[in-house]
Amino acid sequence: MHCDEIRRDRSASGWKVLLTATGACAFLFPLFVGLVYSPALRAQTAAARPVFAVASVKLHVTPPGGGIDPLGASPRTSGDRVRWTNVPLQLVALYAYGIPAFRLSGNLLRTFDDTYDIDAIAEGSPTEDQLRLMFQSLLEDRFAVKIHWETKEMQTYRLLVSRSGSQLSPSLEDSTVLVAGNPIPAGRAFVQAVTREEIHLSGRRATMKQLVDALSTALRQPVVDQTGLTGVFDFDVQFQHDPDLDFASGFPELVPALEKNLGLRLESGKLPFELLVIDHVGKLVEN
Repeated sequence: MHCDEIRRDRSASGWKVLLTATGACAFLFPLFVGLVYSPALRAQTAAARPVFAVASVKLHVTPPGGGIDPLGASPRTSGDRVRWTNVPLQLVALYAYGIPAFRLSGNLLRTFDDTYDIDAIAEGSPTEDQLRLMFQSLLEDRFAVKIHWETKEMQTYRLLVSRSGSQLSPSLEDSTVLVAGNPIPAGRAFVQAVTREEIHLSGRRATMKQLVDALSTALRQPVVDQTGLTGVFDFDVQFQHDPDLDFASGFPELVPALEKNLGLRLESGKLPFELLVIDHVGKLVEN
């Protein structure tokens, strides 16, 4: 599969739409929700799911003269307090069910028109999975969200080592990866915007699974690891969204940047994947 073919696939997947939705984000703002896809996040019935002790959900209003508020990438926790500011329902659903954007189906949540401020109390030091289940309960309680799961064959990318060999750097215990002068946390791989023109795919002590999860979200299509590489790695790949956009820079696109910097390439195919289908979203029931 040549880069031109992958470029056409990527454009069809809605990459430009995602950029429009996130283009107002602040610099060094993570563009995508972290992926933790887990059967445990869909196994519990509504009666068994944990809930927030108290939760306030309000339509976000930007103060006059306050500029553009960055979209909330993920909830912020402090003790038992959970806050999420200026977040669209789409991102809440992605976080609540631990899925990447390409596994969300149905038009009802594919919008960034309205965003919300969430202020809640989560008692008992919940785990990350429990917190996500609480957000599932919140969506159902405040927005009457109804969902179902279905399996669909999807365009898929296979991640392979390029013919010239892998250039991934094995991570050292005390390694540091800087993005725009700022160290990134260990054990993660994600995509960040430094400017609207300059995007980074970065990881520190990241596994191949974490790398392909970040790639899947960036490309908005599933990526399957077939490199055979094991261990943890450090990397930082600079790229741009799309050279056709008005603010395109001299940075390469993601696919050629991946091969040049990491010695990894993508091939296209099809595989069955499970999708979360949003059947219904009602109006917000406040507080």
